[in-house]
Amino acid sequence: MQNSNGQRITTAAALVFGLACGLHALDEQSVIERGLASNAGLRVLKIANISDSLSLEKTRAQWLPMVNLNSTTSLEPGKSANVTTGAGVTASANVPGGGSLSAVVDQGVEYVFDGETTTQSTAYSVSISQPLVKGAWGAAPLPHSLRIARLNRQQFTLEQKNQLAATLSEGRRLFWSYYERKKMFEISVNALHQTERTMEKERARFAVGEAAMLDTLRAHLDYLKSRQSLISDSAAVMSATTSLARWLAVQNDAIDVAGDIEIAVGDLPDAASFLRQVEQYDPSLAVFEIARKKLELQLAVDRNNMLPSVNLRAGYYHTDFHGDPYTGTTASLLDNSVVSLIFSYDLPLHQKRIDRDRTALSLQQNDINTTEYRTDLLNSVDDMIRSWNIEKQRLEVARASRDNAEKYLLVAEKGHELGTVDQVELLDAQNTAVAEAIYYVQKLIGLKKLEIVFDEMTGDIFKRFGVELQ
Repeated sequence: MQNSNGQRITTAAALVFGLACGLHALDEQSVIERGLASNAGLRVLKIANISDSLSLEKTRAQWLPMVNLNSTTSLEPGKSANVTTGAGVTASANVPGGGSLSAVVDQGVEYVFDGETTTQSTAYSVSISQPLVKGAWGAAPLPHSLRIARLNRQQFTLEQKNQLAATLSEGRRLFWSYYERKKMFEISVNALHQTERTMEKERARFAVGEAAMLDTLRAHLDYLKSRQSLISDSAAVMSATTSLARWLAVQNDAIDVAGDIEIAVGDLPDAASFLRQVEQYDPSLAVFEIARKKLELQLAVDRNNMLPSVNLRAGYYHTDFHGDPYTGTTASLLDNSVVSLIFSYDLPLHQKRIDRDRTALSLQQNDINTTEYRTDLLNSVDDMIRSWNIEKQRLEVARASRDNAEKYLLVAEKGHELGTVDQVELLDAQNTAVAEAIYYVQKLIGLKKLEIVFDEMTGDIFKRFGVELQ
């Protein structure tokens, strides 16, 4: 038993949760909305998505120019002790095609104590280095890394979308499992009331000599069986509540749904349209395509690595040397321009051939895996459509059976009151009505869970609930 404070706390928690969802009682939409805000797995997905986007930005940042500032001071003791100080600025940048550009400015001062002389130097240089064959243009390391990083980003986004759909589908299944268990609990409560009324009537009839002891004991036994079913269903409701609450990251007291939810189950498109919709959305197929592009890029690099290295280097270097600033004499002036072409070739090529061949084999394996996945996907679609049609037929039969069982029970109860139906037939009618009601709920929720699988396969789960991967 709960005290008034406990009741107020429970009510407040339920109210806060209801306000957070926009409703006082949960439905499928509010479960998704709440899960997006509170589910730990979905929150981790958001963080991982931001972190991965930063990885791409880090790769792009390598195109930005770099500036290095340096300063040094050194003392050389001895007979002619001197002090040397220097400061410089180096700017460098990567250029398209795999080359690099750099500019350097250095300022140095050397003071000799023995001779009390000072020498100053200023150096300027601009240089460029550009590979022409190996590691050049499309095979250059930085452009290649950026292309791979972009593809990795696309692949990560697709995998995140897959995981997001799976997590949302899990939340939907947990919600409908909870709703199913709650409805079965309500059926058990009604069944308990029915068997209790029957037991009381049989006892009253036995008291006036209209029923035998066997009828009373049979009614009592049926009542006890109903209590056992109610206890089991109560435990199942608690388990389903806990699972849904954990997914939503809330307390069990915050879980509540409306007594009856209208469940609409539509029709599927034809097999060809459904397969086309699945193929257009399926992130796994897109991941296979991205893997193919990455392997093709790597294969091009592996082939390029087997070529000779030819590098073009050019630079201009200028240095001023100044003597003692008091005399203003200039020691020397140097200007130098250099253009060089450097050729090299790595032998043997056995290891590089192995790298190339392994990448080519990986590309073939990816093509085989893609074909196999498409075949499995086609079979899965066929199986799903077949299952859907079968389950929908079962649902229609279950609905008719439930309605018929309810009518049968009403007739049996009236006949029992009139004495035209014995107790055995009445109890059979009660048990049949309960069993058919449970079976109908199971078929209805089962078809709803099958719809969840279809939504996940086609990506309709995002359209249905207005969810986007940020």
